[in-house]
Amino acid sequence: MRPHSAAEAAMLLAATAALVLGVRAGAAQSAAPSAADRGGPQSEPLRIITYTREHCGELSRRADELMQRRPRVTPESVELRDEGKRLCAEGQIRPGIIRLRRAIMLLRAPAP
Repeated sequence: MRPHSAAEAAMLLAATAALVLGVRAGAAQSAAPSAADRGGPQSEPLRIITYTREHCGELSRRADELMQRRPRVTPESVELRDEGKRLCAEGQIRPGIIRLRRAIMLLRAPAP
C-alpha cells in the first residue's frame, strides 16, 4: 500500500470530518435502504439524530414511559436513566444521551 500524498490525506480527513459532523446526513438518509428494502416490517424512516437538549428530553420521556409500563425494572436501568437526566441537566448532552439510550435498551429487553 502506497502512502497518501498530503493532498489525499487532507481530502480523506475532510471527508471523515464531514461524515462525523453529519454534513452528509441528507445523503446518508436518502441512500439508506427503507424497511421494505431490508425485508423488515414497515417502520419510520431512518432518522439522523443530533446531540441536543431537546433529544435529551425526548429520550428521558421515553425512558420514563418504558419504566412505567414494566412491572420490574433493573437497578442498572434506573441508574442509567437518572445519570443521563443529570448529565443532560448539567449541559453534558452527549454523555447524557448515551446513558439514556442504554437505559432504554435495557428497558426494551424482554423480561427474564
